[in-house]
Amino acid sequence: MKTKIIISLLGLLFIAGDFVGSCDEELEPKPDYIIVNVLTKGSLLFKSPGSIEGTCIDTTKNVPIRVDVTEGGGEQSNFFLQTSDHCEFATETVTIRLYREQQIEIKAYAEQVPGGYTQVRGMDNLKWIDVYSVKDFGETYNYTSNVTIYWLGDQ
Repeated sequence: MKTKIIISLLGLLFIAGDFVGSCDEELEPKPDYIIVNVLTKGSLLFKSPGSIEGTCIDTTKNVPIRVDVTEGGGEQSNFFLQTSDHCEFATETVTIRLYREQQIEIKAYAEQVPGGYTQVRGMDNLKWIDVYSVKDFGETYNYTSNVTIYWLGDQ
């Protein structure tokens, strides 16, 4: 009879142990990307031959601008903006999943260039190594890109 009681108690222990063991939390796998929030700010400036810096002139105010933000996998966000009275523009923030070895490319240009001017597009790149050196997979990185578009010519 003692043997039956011991066996019954051991059985109850195993059953109770199984119920306790079933409460384990399932761990979510770590994502294989870093979330990057990209905001692009820029300006459209005029540069005359021989000048080092560009200036905001009447011609570069209220100009239609296009900004393309492209991630390494090919997804692209396009913004159609207009320069302000200070020749500046800014996009909304774009959220991108940046995977290993990808980069984010930003291009900005005026959609119309007056005769006699040559355009130099504004460009910027955010490389994987720059993000991964400060953030790990699953974390969020905020990036503000500053680009300048130049119109070259005689004023």
